[in-house]
Amino acid sequence: MEKIQDNNTVVFMNQRGLSTRICPRGSVAVCIGHTCVSLRKSDFLDLAEIIMATQQHLLEHDGFEHGHTKH
Repeated sequence: MEKIQDNNTVVFMNQRGLSTRICPRGSVAVCIGHTCVSLRKSDFLDLAEIIMATQQHLLEHDGFEHGHTKH
């Protein structure tokens, strides 16, 4: 993971093309490839909590059973 910081923004990115950019007014842009979503700080923090819970579940349960995914 790489962190780039200048006077106005902070960017975190990984080698796979995922990145976040913290903007001066507190919003956060989440980018996956060429697709970016801009979120308010509170919405980003809520999303991060959900992602961390999902990550923990996947690590504990090795993903989903084959053929039983729900969307």
